[in-house]
Amino acid sequence: MDKNEVGDLDAWLDGAMPRIYGLAYALTGDRHAAEDLSQEALATVVSKWRTVSRAQNSTAYARRIVVNTFLSQKRKRSSREVISDAVVTELVPSTDDHADDVVDRDALLEALSGLPPRQRTAVTLRYFEDLPDAEVAALMGCSVSTVRSSIHRALAALRSGSVTHTFKGVSS
Repeated sequence: MDKNEVGDLDAWLDGAMPRIYGLAYALTGDRHAAEDLSQEALATVVSKWRTVSRAQNSTAYARRIVVNTFLSQKRKRSSREVISDAVVTELVPSTDDHADDVVDRDALLEALSGLPPRQRTAVTLRYFEDLPDAEVAALMGCSVSTVRSSIHRALAALRSGSVTHTFKGVSS
């Protein structure tokens, strides 16, 4: 590029950059993605400046480059992008303190201890041991319908909070 072309490009960039970025932001909905998209599109504009500068409306030409770049990125990402939980797990603070787990377990045990023995047994076998209702019924020596009604009543009591807790020998 000669000096005149560089000067024209600089002047054009000063005027067009806010509109190009605005379009990129509207397409992506994310500031960082919009910056990346507008930079990539403007790199294409710079590499094709002779063609862009001769266009009847160079800003419209650049807008078309932004849209094409955006659509091209979406097509590429959808076929190559691998979804991973690594990013999410990096955001979750890692703690070696298991106090919350202990509190949850104790609350669960306390709630279960307030259930009548048959209900507590049915819920434990069904949800902790992950046994089907027929196996729970065989282990408890009752019918499948008795297991289901016991579980239904137990879950209703746990949800309503009407369970009387008798944890570690103390009534609450």
